[in-house]
Amino acid sequence: MIYKYLSNASKKSWQLYLLVAGCVVAGIVSCFIFSVFAGIALFTAAVYIAIIIKKNLKKVKSARISTTDEGLTAYKTDGSEVQFSWEEITEIYKITSEERKDFIYIYNKNQDKSLRLPPLFENFADFEAELREHHEIIETDLLPWDYEKAVEAKDEDTQLSIEDKTE
Repeated sequence: MIYKYLSNASKKSWQLYLLVAGCVVAGIVSCFIFSVFAGIALFTAAVYIAIIIKKNLKKVKSARISTTDEGLTAYKTDGSEVQFSWEEITEIYKITSEERKDFIYIYNKNQDKSLRLPPLFENFADFEAELREHHEIIETDLLPWDYEKAVEAKDEDTQLSIEDKTE
């Protein structure tokens, strides 16, 4: 099955479209505010930025996950692909965070190969169910790190080790 990337699911995608429109409008308005030459230069730069952003959006939209009976292939936004056969996957985690939605982390311990997949793919629940057919998924929470608590714990450990050595 093929799970396509949902670019509309990203909460910040509207900002990118607004940036593209803003670049073009700024180029047009600059023709009236500055000299014609400066306006044309700014408009050209704005159109160039819009073209670059459109190309990058096209790359992002080409990202997908493909699963077969043998394994899965993830096509990343940079054009590369990561393949896993079902047998070579050693661990699958479903990581929950306060800041983000759940994402899947797939790992091959033998080859030290990993893949992190955000829930921005269509039918992500179906993808997760398909993973569960082949492997156990370990569910874990990713809690925010508390620096002060970590320092206190380290100080307590240090104090214990000093006391142990003096006795």
